[in-house]
Amino acid sequence: MFGRATGDASVVQSIAALVACTMLFLSISAAWTAQQSNDLAVARQVRLAWNGFEQEQDQIAVDIQRTAISDEVYRRTHLKFEPDFAERVFGDRLWRDHRHDIVLVVSPARTVLQGHIAGRSTDPKDLRGILADVSPVIDRLRLQVAEAAHRPAGGDDPEQIVGKVLREQAVMQVTGQAAIVAAVAIVPDDGKVPKKTIPPTIVVSVRLVAGDMLERLARRFVLPDLRFRPPASDDDEIGRAAIPVKSTAGETLGFLLWRPHQPGYQMMQHLAPLLLVAMALFVAFALVVVRKFNRRTRELADSEARATYAALHDALSGLANRVLLGQRIEEALAEAATDPKRCTAIVYVDLDKFKDINDTLGHQAGDEVIRQTGRRLAAIARDGDTAARISGDEFCLVIRSAPTRQEVENRLSQIVAEIARPVSFGERTIYPAASVGCAIAPVDGTDRAEIQHKADLALYRAKGGGRGRWFLFEPDMDDGHRKRQSLRQDLRAALTENRLTVLYQPFFSVAEMKAVGVEARVAWDHPTRGRISAGEFIPIAEECGLIRDIGAFILHRAARDAHRWPGIKLAVNISPIEMRQPTFAADLLAILADEGFDPDRLQVDITENILLTDADVAISAIETLRAAGVGIALDEFGSGQSSFNYLSRFRFDTIKIDRSFVAKLETSAEVATIVHSMVELAGKLGLETVAEGVETFGQFRFVQAAGCSAVQGHLCAKPMPAAEVAKFLERPLNDRFRAVA
Repeated sequence: MFGRATGDASVVQSIAALVACTMLFLSISAAWTAQQSNDLAVARQVRLAWNGFEQEQDQIAVDIQRTAISDEVYRRTHLKFEPDFAERVFGDRLWRDHRHDIVLVVSPARTVLQGHIAGRSTDPKDLRGILADVSPVIDRLRLQVAEAAHRPAGGDDPEQIVGKVLREQAVMQVTGQAAIVAAVAIVPDDGKVPKKTIPPTIVVSVRLVAGDMLERLARRFVLPDLRFRPPASDDDEIGRAAIPVKSTAGETLGFLLWRPHQPGYQMMQHLAPLLLVAMALFVAFALVVVRKFNRRTRELADSEARATYAALHDALSGLANRVLLGQRIEEALAEAATDPKRCTAIVYVDLDKFKDINDTLGHQAGDEVIRQTGRRLAAIARDGDTAARISGDEFCLVIRSAPTRQEVENRLSQIVAEIARPVSFGERTIYPAASVGCAIAPVDGTDRAEIQHKADLALYRAKGGGRGRWFLFEPDMDDGHRKRQSLRQDLRAALTENRLTVLYQPFFSVAEMKAVGVEARVAWDHPTRGRISAGEFIPIAEECGLIRDIGAFILHRAARDAHRWPGIKLAVNISPIEMRQPTFAADLLAILADEGFDPDRLQVDITENILLTDADVAISAIETLRAAGVGIALDEFGSGQSSFNYLSRFRFDTIKIDRSFVAKLETSAEVATIVHSMVELAGKLGLETVAEGVETFGQFRFVQAAGCSAVQGHLCAKPMPAAEVAKFLERPLNDRFRAVA
């Protein structure tokens, strides 16, 4: 009995030992597995936290650049500092939209022109300590500007430097706190700054690491209880994950701490009670553990996938962002380089007049157009293609699924047609349109910068060709781009050397059959290309910022010449860019005063483009000019979609019927009826009417019978130099007609 009992006890002991060993082994295995899971989870979160912090460093400079790189900001803060404007643009906006804790506007003399803490204006005297802390960043930026000023200018103006990329950023201590600091030089839209204006005015922005940025990082990358701990703090770190925050100089400023998501520990909480119950439940318990472990792992993987997706996609449109687009373009071009038979197309898409949608219907309507455009491009993209949003109203489509050029062309036509479909927004219907440019690899190249540049040139051609269409890159586009660059430089020289010519085309009273005014037009006699029409070089002047100087030149010269023709009205055309300037009306009246020219003799011709894009500015300018006695004419009347609507919103003295209507008077009864209605409506509103582009006697007889006040066109007189105007004005229109007949 004793031996059997001993044997049974031995068996029981063996079984107990086996069970104990098994349970110990399972416990150790489970604990080890849990720790591995925790380590992996923490490692993933550390990577996400690092990436997020680096993105915040880049984002602060981008936030400032979007505000600081602007013609208006450059003029109203650097050339002439306007405190209210600077407070609204930098103090209010950078705090309200981006939560920048401290914003300084630093003058070229290294003094604080204006400062804001948490969006509130602060006395510059109280900011001296902050200015001293961020001085290293300002010094590096000023050194960068100085180096740029001494670099050879190449084909550009030697008196200017390119400043759009001039910025500096750093991680450092500000007022004893860890912070991200960025400094950006204020430059115009085109990034060109006269060397004589350096050193520049600088915007410095500070985001404290321990500020609102922590909440944003925690929410975006799922980092619970995220906080910042200075290096000398005694806070308890047990159970927390951490990454060091180091200054640009390598000094440790503190640590970002958070409670990591640890699926392994959660697993152990479920596993331990079951191990203590009985060995018989071990298998079931193990299955539960595995199931729960797998679920936690999937949750973590899903969370990481969501964070990765957010980092590579645009939130509004749902399309790829610039980062992912760059990767996909590199992959596509590498594939095209190894297989020349494959056709890879880089397509740029730009929404036409998108700003008008935002201005007239609001940004919510613009956002809806962006979302719909994203959906439509995504629907057009096939397997292997990538649709991306580049910026506000610019998109890109990488087409890898089109085997031939003809298929690419079909897809381009599809893009234009799909985007042009109406978009419903509440009770309104929006009719979007897009210009599309495309370059194809490897035919047009396999270098990323080269192929994107060529796609951009094709887009430029599409926008210049009337919008709402597509163009494939052609070699002559590159030639055209170089030609425009050359013309831009030559035009600058022509303006400086006074080589532009002002011509005058008389317009005649229909009732009195004599000249009552002249319209000033600019011409350019190029030394090698001959006479270049205003229609060719004025758009270039608008692009490169010379249009205001050219407009001032024309008005000075025309007012001076018109003194020789007493009683004759002078008409000048105004560019939309000139009209957008807040000081436009005051500048125009100042020129008239300089030349001693009576404002009652001046007529300003404006087009519908000005009224459509800048209605408030136009109303203010028109009221100021009319109060001074200047006449206002609506040019190219009838060529737009809202001509009649403008007659009720704006105060005009004259409408000028567009030449496209006059040209069809003898061939289209419908056009004749429309012109007759225009003249009748103008008469009832007390407006003068001028028929432009009268080329035949038949056209003249019609506008005369319809009751037009005046006519203008080659039948009556062509543009002529000032020296010929006085002699021409002496001849009645009847004599002119008899001579022509």
